Amino acid sequence: MYFRYFIILLLLTGCVKFTPQYLSGSAYDRSLILFNEGMMAEAREIAFSVKKGEPEYKAARDLLSQIDRLAPKFAERHAALGEEYERVGLYSLAAKEYAKNLRLLSKYNHLFRQRS
Repeated sequence: MYFRYFIILLLLTGCVKFTPQYLSGSAYDRSLILFNEGMMAEAREIAFSVKKGEPEYKAARDLLSQIDRLAPKFAERHAALGEEYERVGLYSLAAKEYAKNLRLLSKYNHLFRQRS
């Protein structure tokens, strides 16, 4: 009985991985849901798992290209937001934004090297 309430609570709080669309969708569907929720690294990992020959292979590759184009911009924005938070003395929020920046930089390091 408590398990049912736990699941309902997770759904109401927005845990994307427990939505019916996520649970019953294809790998591409799940990656698209994660991408739309702003979880680019997770979306990229799942989209990358779509194998050649699967019906949604081309769509998954297009999503991977889109993620790779957007990742550097998101990293820059997290760094800029961290600087603004630090400037006004919101150090814990600044640290969180810097951490997001570093996470993106580490996952997409190959893209940043290509841009310079």
